[in-house]
Amino acid sequence: MELNNYINSGALSVSLLQVLERLPEAYLILSVDKKILTATDLYLELMGLSRSSAELSNLALVLDLYNTSIPDLSRRVSKALDEVLLTGESRTIDAQYIRHRYYEIIQTPVLNEQRELLYIIHKLLDITRLIKKEFEFERRAKNDLKKLTEAADLLSKVEEAGSTGSYQLELQSQRITFSDGMYRLLGYEPGAFEPTTAFLKVISYRGDDEVVSGIISDAIRNHGTYEYTRRIYLPNKEMRYILSKGKVITDQAGEALSLLGVSHDITSQKKSSEALIKAHEELQKSNALLQSIFDATLIGISLLRPIRNAQNEIEDFTIVLVSKGLENETGRKDLVGKHYAAEFPGIKPAGLFDIMIKVMESGRPEQHEYFYPFEGFNRWFSCTFVKMDGSLVATNLDITAQREAEARIRDIQENQKLEVFKASLRTQEEERRRIAEDLRNGIGQLLYAVKINLKPVDANKALADPEAFHRAKQYADKILADAIKEVRRLSHQMTPAILEDFGLEETVIELCKQFQPDIDLSCRVVGLTNRLDSYIELSVYRMVQELLVNVVRHAAASEAIIEIIKEGRALTILVQDNGIGFNPAQSGKFGLGLATLLNKVRMLNGTINIEAAAGTKVTINLPLEGV
Repeated sequence: MELNNYINSGALSVSLLQVLERLPEAYLILSVDKKILTATDLYLELMGLSRSSAELSNLALVLDLYNTSIPDLSRRVSKALDEVLLTGESRTIDAQYIRHRYYEIIQTPVLNEQRELLYIIHKLLDITRLIKKEFEFERRAKNDLKKLTEAADLLSKVEEAGSTGSYQLELQSQRITFSDGMYRLLGYEPGAFEPTTAFLKVISYRGDDEVVSGIISDAIRNHGTYEYTRRIYLPNKEMRYILSKGKVITDQAGEALSLLGVSHDITSQKKSSEALIKAHEELQKSNALLQSIFDATLIGISLLRPIRNAQNEIEDFTIVLVSKGLENETGRKDLVGKHYAAEFPGIKPAGLFDIMIKVMESGRPEQHEYFYPFEGFNRWFSCTFVKMDGSLVATNLDITAQREAEARIRDIQENQKLEVFKASLRTQEEERRRIAEDLRNGIGQLLYAVKINLKPVDANKALADPEAFHRAKQYADKILADAIKEVRRLSHQMTPAILEDFGLEETVIELCKQFQPDIDLSCRVVGLTNRLDSYIELSVYRMVQELLVNVVRHAAASEAIIEIIKEGRALTILVQDNGIGFNPAQSGKFGLGLATLLNKVRMLNGTINIEAAAGTKVTINLPLEGV
């Protein structure tokens, strides 16, 4: 019933549910009151469940399946769900060991255009392969740490040997202090001279001092660390590569006081192709790891690096990495290294480029749905932009199928409205024909009989044969009385004044009395202590009237029961007879009357059940919102 409510409200469509259930990922779709609406096939398989499993009726039972190694994991998941409901923002629980696999648990709210919560996507993202890679990475890191410790011991010995040195620069006085190792690194005996910035400029390779000054200025401005390589000349004119790393020392107020750095002679490394190859391999491994993460999803993902002009304004983005999903979506495998706006110029008129600039400037993620009619796509997409360090991560998900499904739902709803309108017109025409027939066959014939009967009645006959005149007059009076009664009956059928004056209960009882000569009726009305809305009372009256007319005309019944019961915010109408019954699938004899009845029930968001095997039993349930 919960799922049907979501489908009827338009929050979920049947086609969307079918797509979700067959996605090759582990999802639960949860309602705003944490009820399970549906699950993907993969989720059921991972949890060892089926669509008929009793656990699916209770979220707590499903979450208890998570507690294979962490006893309180289900409590943490439930708490995260509560936070999603409270904030409308996603919540993620990092790697958890569930049923022999590692999963990242992601709770994502789905909002409508008014940012109202529709439902929650509870996803188990299988990261077992990544976790195993992390275990392997930690093992290697321990080995690297061991090597680093050994290297630290070696560095101390190297400092003594003269290949490493340290220094300090006081920013206000520009006073520089060298360690003994720093003097030796530059080819001098410790304390041989007072170091100055002018001395460093003199021994530097042309242009290097200007580059180094720029790097240090940026570090001072940002109160951060720095790293640079300076080429210097030893006293014997030999050129060496000196790698320096340092940081800006600040006071408690955040003002920069000095620079503290360590320098190392890396000339041999610079000349070693083996070191360069190793560095390149490590870079390739990092890129491969990031690429594997990108390729683990079907969503189009790209890593973009901004291209800035002389005024530091972003002009475009260089495509650094793309996922397989984006390659498949665009049909291109040559995007890496290209310029994003140059390859997809439609992002500017579509407004996406401005959003990307906004994210880079504010650092806040942005999400947007848009139609993209450029470069031959002509499809709907949902995009997310997130700033990562100095780069931009962009995701694009094709939601064309979802949008088309929503459009089809709107078309269906419009068609339903049209059918209701047509049925209303047909009902009016049928009612007019019925009234015309009643006037012609009932009142018309009575009035015609009066006319015929009054022809011989004149003053001469009254004098000649008073007794015959009196009989003719009495007969005419009787026919006129019948005509008046017939007019009242038709008027009551069209607009029962008793309904407005005395309410639904008295009107239904009076209606039953009108049919009593033709059938034995038992009429019962329960719970109507207060008046209902006028449109509901009139609708219920017309439904009962239509059902009673059908019983009298078609059922060949001798007895019938009519019950109207109000309980809480619901109203039940029961009409049952002992007649011949009928086949609802072949209800031609009901015709327009049944169609009108069904339309009225549907428009009031009610339900109708017809049992017609032995006799006929019609049960109508109507919600009474606000009553």
